Amino acid sequence: KVNRDEENFGVRPLPNLETKFVTANTLIGIDKPKQYDQLNLYATEELKKLESKLKKVRHKLFSAKTKDTKLKYRQKDEELRNAIANELKNYGWKKDSAEKLAGWDPYDQNASSSFFDPEWMFDVSNGFDLILGNPPYISYYSGQAAEISENDFREYKTLYDFIENKKSKIRLGTVMMFLEQAYKKVSENGIFTFIIDLNIYSDAYIPIRKYLHDKVTFSEIINNLSEFENVGSGQIILRCKKGREKGAIVNIYSDFSKSEVLKISQKRINSSNNFSLKFSKYEPILEKIEDGAIKFEDAAHIISGMNIGGVKEYFLSDSKKDHTYHQAILSGNIFKYSIQYPNEVQERKPRNNFIKFDKELEKYIWDNKLGTPSIGADSSKFEQEKLLLRRPLTSDGKLAAAHSYNEDHFSDVTVYIVNKKKIDLFYLLGVINSDLASFYSLQRGIIRAAKGQQPQITITRFKDFPIKEPDSSYLNNISELSRILTFMNEDMKAISSVNGALVLELYFSEHMKENEIDVLKYVERDLGKATKNKEFRTLENNYKISVIKQLSEIWTHPDSEVRNRIKLFAVRSPDILKPILES
Repeated sequence: KVNRDEENFGVRPLPNLETKFVTANTLIGIDKPKQYDQLNLYATEELKKLESKLKKVRHKLFSAKTKDTKLKYRQKDEELRNAIANELKNYGWKKDSAEKLAGWDPYDQNASSSFFDPEWMFDVSNGFDLILGNPPYISYYSGQAAEISENDFREYKTLYDFIENKKSKIRLGTVMMFLEQAYKKVSENGIFTFIIDLNIYSDAYIPIRKYLHDKVTFSEIINNLSEFENVGSGQIILRCKKGREKGAIVNIYSDFSKSEVLKISQKRINSSNNFSLKFSKYEPILEKIEDGAIKFEDAAHIISGMNIGGVKEYFLSDSKKDHTYHQAILSGNIFKYSIQYPNEVQERKPRNNFIKFDKELEKYIWDNKLGTPSIGADSSKFEQEKLLLRRPLTSDGKLAAAHSYNEDHFSDVTVYIVNKKKIDLFYLLGVINSDLASFYSLQRGIIRAAKGQQPQITITRFKDFPIKEPDSSYLNNISELSRILTFMNEDMKAISSVNGALVLELYFSEHMKENEIDVLKYVERDLGKATKNKEFRTLENNYKISVIKQLSEIWTHPDSEVRNRIKLFAVRSPDILKPILES
């Protein structure tokens, strides 16, 4: 109650809160002898006595009212800190560490401590129950990497357990270290919640995600935050509970409103997906696509084309000067089922028409420090049957691949080369060019896009693309349609849409049969009728053209069972096929 006749209107002042606020480098702890961990800083009887005295002094100072009283207890506090430091040195502490403890003045609000120790600074020995933070995002590895001394970098590598190989080259950032510190500083079953940059989803953060995986329960992730001005990327909120709970479920929200939630078993965060914390709202669809499939790298060989970045002038030419030069099939030459060579750009600027494969030239450039090309061990991947998969997506945001028997088709690093290993390449071609493949690749992060750049496929992630091992019906029909489209050297909508429908049925066979939208038996019937049950590749070219004309007419006719079933995909399968077709 306010009383105007009393000092300070009768309002009691707040207690002295100096020791309740600490500014410190929380990434660095104090260097303690091994026998003295964070839980037994006051391990000896003498240290316990000094600790008790220090607590009493700080308790009295907390409620001290006069300036003289405060000064008296601050001086006593300093004396006890020095006494504790001396006692610690007697019991094996390094002089520097003990003096750092003594030198930390909890009453100097303008100073920042070079270390952080919860027990010394807050008398908390068993961890905090709750840690909240928005740790500064500082990268020591990216294009905008902050400067850091070799000594500091080496010290961080030594201190942090998420860095398993201390001798290897690593990508380090402050958020990674704050996450480990939060785990270590929180109590058993305690919670830490951070607002952090979207880079937590990137490959650079695999080590810290792996470190936390078995140690915490990922309780909640809130995506799509953009609360900070002048910050280029978005943020997420990550809430973790110390200790891994059996059967833990991660609640993933699409935004701060929490109107949409995706519940994921924490078992899904594992080594097979690089301990990824990023999951799509279409997770049930993606899991069905993955069910029973093998990895792409187990179905076929896939490798990048020639890396000639920075030294293109040595490898590209406007003419075929000798036998080491080959047709340059670059990403701009490749479309679905089609290779356009030369393309419009090459016709305007013919210097990119031919590409040189020469190991001696590669060595010369390296030896003279002119660049760092990597054209491959040999040219065999180009000189055999292959698929050419463009790394950047097409203008409509889709994957695109084409088939080639031409041993003179060579490519740079903007193209991935796929050679046969286990499964027919024409079958794989039909799968890659389908809406399902583009949808899956986008949702699973196979397609990546830096800000302002064209979306691209990452080969490492594409190797994990799920490929169904087909029975003979799916294999033959998808392969046949891919051969037809390759022969036409264009993406004919009437036929490619049917091929895409077959791929959908390949992955969702039971679902489509249940909803009476399966198409395989009707495609097989129509294809057999048009080809007279002969393989397309055995037909004369004139007859091939006739087959294509017949199929186009059949599959665009209003009475076509295939056409009409495809039109029902989105209607009868709003939760599975519709999202794929509309992606």
